[in-house]
Amino acid sequence: MNPEEQVVTWLISLGVLNSPKKIVDDPEEFLKTSLKDGTVLCKLIHRLLPGSAEKYCLEPKNEADCISNIQEFLRGCAVLKVELFEPHDLYSGEQFSKVLSTLTAVNKATEDQPSEGPCSHPSALSSAAGGAHTDSNSTASQSAKEMTENGSHQLVVKARFNFKQTNEDELSVNKGDIIYVTRVEEGGWWEGTLNGKTGWFPSNYVREIKSTDKPLSPKALKGLESTQLTKNYYPVVLQNILETERDYAKELQSLLGTYLRPLQSYDKLSAVDIASLLGNVEEISAFQQTLNQALEDVAKLPENQQRVGGCFMNLMAQFRSLYLTYCANHPSAVSVLTQHSDELEKFMESQGAANPGILILTTSLSKPFLRLDKYVTLLQELERHMEEAHADHEDVLKAITSFKSLVSQCQELRKRKQLELQILSESIQRWEGEDIKTMGNIIYMSQVMVQSGGSEEKEERYFLLFSNVLLMLSASPRMSGFIYQGRLPLTGMTLTKLEDAEGNEHMFEIAGNMMERITVSCSTSQDLHEWLEHLQRLTKGTCNTVSKTQSWSAHSTFGSTGQIRGPLEPPKILKPWSLSCLRPAPPLRPSAALSYKERMSYILKDSSKSPKTMKKFLPKRKTERKASDEEFVIRKSTAALEEDAQILKVIEAYCTGAGFQQALSSGSRKDSIPQVLLPEEEKIIIEETRSNGQTVTEEKSLVDTVYALKDEVKELKQENKRMKQCLEEELKSRKDLEKLVRRLLKQTDECSREETGRKSSLIA
Repeated sequence: MNPEEQVVTWLISLGVLNSPKKIVDDPEEFLKTSLKDGTVLCKLIHRLLPGSAEKYCLEPKNEADCISNIQEFLRGCAVLKVELFEPHDLYSGEQFSKVLSTLTAVNKATEDQPSEGPCSHPSALSSAAGGAHTDSNSTASQSAKEMTENGSHQLVVKARFNFKQTNEDELSVNKGDIIYVTRVEEGGWWEGTLNGKTGWFPSNYVREIKSTDKPLSPKALKGLESTQLTKNYYPVVLQNILETERDYAKELQSLLGTYLRPLQSYDKLSAVDIASLLGNVEEISAFQQTLNQALEDVAKLPENQQRVGGCFMNLMAQFRSLYLTYCANHPSAVSVLTQHSDELEKFMESQGAANPGILILTTSLSKPFLRLDKYVTLLQELERHMEEAHADHEDVLKAITSFKSLVSQCQELRKRKQLELQILSESIQRWEGEDIKTMGNIIYMSQVMVQSGGSEEKEERYFLLFSNVLLMLSASPRMSGFIYQGRLPLTGMTLTKLEDAEGNEHMFEIAGNMMERITVSCSTSQDLHEWLEHLQRLTKGTCNTVSKTQSWSAHSTFGSTGQIRGPLEPPKILKPWSLSCLRPAPPLRPSAALSYKERMSYILKDSSKSPKTMKKFLPKRKTERKASDEEFVIRKSTAALEEDAQILKVIEAYCTGAGFQQALSSGSRKDSIPQVLLPEEEKIIIEETRSNGQTVTEEKSLVDTVYALKDEVKELKQENKRMKQCLEEELKSRKDLEKLVRRLLKQTDECSREETGRKSSLIA
């Protein structure tokens, strides 16, 4: 390896020169180009001797800047006692061999440094540095000596600047981090531990924390478990909490005084938008001032009487109320920022914010969330350096748990409010009725699993609760929007909380006179509690609690008139025969209370569109009932359905008349149960078209006829859905084909033009 290649490898390994993206054919020319402006050389000397080249131009624009950088490097190399080159030797590139000689000498002068650090710290280097570094080196040596003599004490420093590691053995630190120094070496690089990671960092980036008898952190010395060490480091952590709390309170005050309060008189935004941006920042700022003062008072007490955790727990209710309110409002504030970004950009810059001003406002409004997350980390650090026997230890643990719970609740609330805002602002597929914006504010919303009637299949739904209706939506197949699934009126709604020993927890039932029974499964117990609380308040009813097995058994049992009905079953009213008698089971479900007209209007589709809450009033066919020998041909014509409707009306009139005559013959027995026809035994004559085209006349029961109609309607809906999907795919394919044809035509046209141009040039 020639000298040029050695220097390139050395500079890349130190992280001061970026590795070339492709193979370098001429290393000397690559070095000339890379080193000409002096930036790499200044980084090199700063890497080897931190602080020796603090002022240099990162982006030199002219020859003077480049020469100045090279001179800064040469001044830093003077302490190494190596032969130096002239600045113009490098800038012009004429005497580049002298540059290589100097770099090689610098490499040799520093190659004996210890390998543990990213930059070497040899004793030989300190002697070569001369008298200019004598005082600082002696101080470092004295600190190292003290640490060696007393292993139970350690230098604790606080970062003054950010430092990002460039090698694996270095330690990245942020401004304000507390670092436990484990090794002090001459030369400007110290070894320390931060958050369980150990590495090297520049000593001039930190300052020592003045405190007596500062102990080693338990994490700094592995295996060292000393309650005395932990106890003595406690004040440092507490001081960090106070400083960060003080800074946060000042940031909120600055945000209010500089931007948010003047924004109230800004005429480019509506009062509603301004209120969304302000939220409850005023209340949070006042609360943080109170908290800051309370913590300051706690810190003045003797250590064994300091109740930091108790202070947080006393104010936890206010924390929860203020920050949950802020989280609920934040999505609206973000929406205003997005919609009025240009106006807010001008306002922020007029108030002195740096460009882009909108970024300052956006980040400032997110600081409450960041601070809430920070409380967990700060209290965990405090608990690690606190004796278990401390009077505040239990409260600190409680505060950690409370803040974790609050952070989780805030995240869930923000997601839910963002989803609510999305639903209210976007169009909903298959929407029916008045606009969703006219329903008022959403009281509560969450994602649940729903079982309708006796169905065992669970469907995912989004429930949105308004003041007088419960709205049901589902997500589109591609999760690009929402689909309307119906609404449940709160009037007459009854609730039942279900308890199941099999582990199906967080469930409740909804029922009413105008809806079928619906079983709702919530994701958490908190979600269940919220739904029951809001629904009970709006329906002004109570919530019964039964086991799930008991609830479903009420659907399938039938007894005498004296039998006690379930909590959700309608009263058994004695009335003449109606269409509900065609059902294979007694009318124990709430839908049995529907009138004849309501049922017929839904089946025959000859009246106004019924609400989606009634779309499954008939139960599924019994699995044990055998299917017909021949399959029905789907009746696609409306005339066939109308003909079936007329037949059903005739049957209804006949059955009603027969029931009335039987009621008259029974005399004055008003309390007796009316005679009920057996639907399985009642027959009608219908015509069918078999698969071979032959038309036959058959006698079928009423139950079979009704179920056949239901199956045909279901198949028609499915076929309509398939046709719609095929049409959408066809339209998409046509558009893709059109784009492809246009692109090919454009390419063909360009090729023909180029060919014409070439022919013209040849002719000319």
